Amino acid sequence: IAKPKDYISLTTPWPNCSFIAIYEGFEGNECSNFLRDKLHNYIIKNEYFPKNPEKAITNAFVQAQFDYINQNNQKTLNPNCGSFALVGIVINEYLYIANCGRCQGVISYKNGSDIKTISKQDNNACFGGNDNQIKCVPEIKRIKLTQNKQIDFILFGSTGLFEQMESREVCNLTWNCLNSMLYKYESFHSFSGGIVDHLIKKAIKMGSENNI
Repeated sequence: IAKPKDYISLTTPWPNCSFIAIYEGFEGNECSNFLRDKLHNYIIKNEYFPKNPEKAITNAFVQAQFDYINQNNQKTLNPNCGSFALVGIVINEYLYIANCGRCQGVISYKNGSDIKTISKQDNNACFGGNDNQIKCVPEIKRIKLTQNKQIDFILFGSTGLFEQMESREVCNLTWNCLNSMLYKYESFHSFSGGIVDHLIKKAIKMGSENNI
């Protein structure tokens, strides 16, 4: 994440940071597209980023919900449209995971011999919908990235992927793809895309009926 041009701080320098996220929309894609385009900026431009990432993320989620509802009211969009969100931000030596809804994630350690599920489904949390009924305050976890327990990969998935498979099975399938596809693609982007395609096809084959 590049430092915003208007960022000024005498006490907190801009950190090395990266952003990953998955947005799972329902009843349309207006809400998930809104989050895709705006949520990362809400986070990094919050007054508490980067000195207090948890507070910045929480504030950003709440602000995104408020702005989306206002936009929705003004444009008369589908009032039932909403989205789940799973966000990961690496800030220096820490990984922050923020979950709002039913998306899930898994971390692979030690060549897949150790895994950790990094989010739990919350059917009562999402963006969009009726602002009087919906909560969008995320569950946030902080994970220290250490050399003695290096991460192999982090995988975020929507409801449909984990509907038919447990975290261990998803991790094993990903490792099978890593080992079999390693030299078949010219770029990391196409390589990771090939793994995603394989997981999607597997979930469909197993009968998943939700978003994948």
